[in-house]
Formats: sequence, C-alpha cells, structure tokens
Amino acid sequence: AIASLINGLEKHRFQTLLGATGTGKTFIMANLIEKSQRPTLVLAPNKMLAAQLCNELKEFFPNNKVEYFVSYYDFFRPEAYLSVSDVYVDKVSVVNQDIDRLRHSATFSLFERRDTIVVSSVSCIYGLGIPTEYLRQALRLRVGQEISDFSKIAERLQHLHYLPNSPGDLADNEEETEVSRGQFRVEEAKCGREGCTRRCGVVRVGPAHSTQILRLTFACASSKPSTSKIPSSETSSGTPSGTLSGTPSSETSGTSGTSKTSGTSQRSEDGPASGPEEK
Repeated sequence: AIASLINGLEKHRFQTLLGATGTGKTFIMANLIEKSQRPTLVLAPNKMLAAQLCNELKEFFPNNKVEYFVSYYDFFRPEAYLSVSDVYVDKVSVVNQDIDRLRHSATFSLFERRDTIVVSSVSCIYGLGIPTEYLRQALRLRVGQEISDFSKIAERLQHLHYLPNSPGDLADNEEETEVSRGQFRVEEAKCGREGCTRRCGVVRVGPAHSTQILRLTFACASSKPSTSKIPSSETSSGTPSGTLSGTPSSETSGTSGTSKTSGTSQRSEDGPASGPEEK
C-alpha cells in the first residue's frame, strides 16, 4: 500500500486509502510523509480527532515539528436579529489562548522549517493572509546589529500589538509579574563605561507562538554580551485578547548604538522528516 501511494503521488491528484479501524492507516500515512519528504497538512473532521492524530504523529516523528491548528473558539454565538421579539443579539465569543498559541506556532514552523506536519480541522481553510504580509509584520534583529536607540524596539513591539509590562505601571499594592505571552518589558540601564551616555538594558518578550520568554540584551561594543532564553512559569491563559491581533515574531536579537548584542532567535535548521518509529 505504501509503495502504491508513493507512486501515485506523481500521477494522481487524489488517492484514497481504505481500511478498517486498527489496520494501520496512520502508520501508512506516516511512511508516506517520510518517503515524500514534503511539508504535510493532515485534515481531521473535528478537534478531538485532530488532537488524537497529532499525538500519534508526534510519536512517529519525535524530531520533527508536528503542529496542531484548529479553531481557537471555546464558544461562539453569531450576531442575530429576532424579528418576532424585535431583539438584536450581540455576537459572543470566547477565545482559547492555548489553542491560539498553537496556531501561531504552526504558522511560525511553516516559515522556519521544511519538516513540518500540521494536523488541522476545517479551520485551516480560512486563510491567515498572504505569507509576504505575514512576514512583513515580523521584527527582524540580528546579533551585532547597530541600533541608535533600542527603546524604539518597544515602539515596534507595540505596533505589533504586544502589550507593555512595565514595573513602573504597577500600583503600590500590586506585585510584579513575569512577562507573559503577548507582552514585553524594557529594563533600561546606564552604560558601565566611563563617559558613555548610551542607554543599554534588557528587553524581555513573550512571543505569540511560545510559552518561553526571550531575553534580549543590548550592550555597548566593549561590553561582553550574554544570551539567555528564560522558560516562563506563566501560561498563556491569562493573555488579554487585545494582544492577539497581529503576528508577533520571535526573530528578535539586537544591539544599542555601536554595540554588540545578544539575543535568541528561534530559527531552526531545515531538515527532512525523519522516518516514523514503528510500534
């Protein structure tokens, strides 16, 4: 069956694999993905079956990016007009922030890696927009880049709909919280060099596609840069819905002035899909 489907990839646009429950259809599909060496979209009828299939494919492809892309609504009621009672009903929706993060993660992986498998429901038929427009919204920085005023990074992040999380914005009775998904914090400091007036510091960013916090260090050229990626103890369930409009990117690392910098860019090396592990 595997050889027949592989041969049919170049000859037929559509192929159908028939089999009863437990006959190994998922394993055959995993072998087909491995031998074709192509990014793959797998459609499932609903969220539950998509989640089950996603977990199975993660076991078959432990070294590849297997992503989950379904509708992020936990509840959705469209607007309506009831003519009998002359009542207008507003639209009501509840967004699941964890699923929204997984959707961003799937989109990010498609841009970064070729060995990506996306398991989705019919939600994927609704387009995310033109890929070039999506990439245009990315904040692009590189290690060693010269930036005259790194505080402009904050302006760019706000333009991308990230919310500032500044200790100075807290009330006296509020405790300082960690930066969470969709937020950023700028921690400025004076340069340690004598006579230097440049502003240095750290920018912490919670990417839209990850629960890990990026720590970007901006330092002068004579300073020794440091790099770190801080696992966040915060979950994305508390992220305000206002941070989700836009396409924040984690391609973030940069410098201040004529400075050397540090940062982490989660760009992964492209690679073919590894073979499924037979059970």
